[in-house]
Amino acid sequence: MRNASKLVIAAAGITLALPVAFLLLRGSPDAVSAIGTAAAPPASVAAPPEAVAALPVLAALPPRPLPRDAGATLTAAARATPPSCAAASLRVETAAAAMLSVRLSAPCLPGARVELRHGALAFAVLTDTGGIFEGQIPALTREATVQATLPDGARLAASALVGTLDTVERTALVAGASGALHLNAFENGAGFGDAGHRHPAAPGTPGTGPGGYLTYLGDAAARPALFAEVYSAAAGQPEAQLAIEAELTAATCGTDLSASVLRAGKSAPLAITIAMPACDGIEGAVLLPLPATPVALAAVDQR
Repeated sequence: MRNASKLVIAAAGITLALPVAFLLLRGSPDAVSAIGTAAAPPASVAAPPEAVAALPVLAALPPRPLPRDAGATLTAAARATPPSCAAASLRVETAAAAMLSVRLSAPCLPGARVELRHGALAFAVLTDTGGIFEGQIPALTREATVQATLPDGARLAASALVGTLDTVERTALVAGASGALHLNAFENGAGFGDAGHRHPAAPGTPGTGPGGYLTYLGDAAARPALFAEVYSAAAGQPEAQLAIEAELTAATCGTDLSASVLRAGKSAPLAITIAMPACDGIEGAVLLPLPATPVALAAVDQR
């Protein structure tokens, strides 16, 4: 292999020398003539024989092996290889209060947008700097499957059996990308802003009382954003009055906001469209009681 390398170097020297000679020969005719007819140097400039004899005789150099071929000079520079990372994986386990504990590991995808689905319930999250997402999802079916869609379109799925699903009542809102739609629950006849009103500013906490609680799913930094909200309450307690709150802002006024409503144990989601009032300076929110028809417009809460 070393001899082959020497041949490559020699051949390269010949290849480089030939074009130079060719260019010289293709120069001016005078240069060619001078090359062919150059006379011997005059005697006055030749060294006298006694001067040549006086020069010291150099000792012969000892033989030494040729150095090894240097790979950096004979081969292309080594390409940088990306760090190896484990394949993405998804794990789903049951947790207390009929929740699903989800762990997504994607070491090659730090800070990546991932869309999670549980049936028709969908929302988007970001992995952390290590490519990990961990969180809980309220289960809506007894045989619960969670699917994760990665940025390249690859999909992972994992399932768990939720044996305690019949202990809770659940309603979910898939709110889309605007972030302007929210699920509200009015427990025990509560009015707007009362203690029994569950909303984004007062979502309630699991296991702290007879009332229900709201779970918010989705990350605003995961573009395009996709949000969902779930209201959970213990089975057997008085049913709360549910409503969708649509924020009335400069970005939403005069538009149609769409969402879907899911109920635990029910297969078909309910499509909802809210026709927002015109942009006339009114601030507040539109409340759409549930169950309702898709085109119902309930009221405007002027704040």
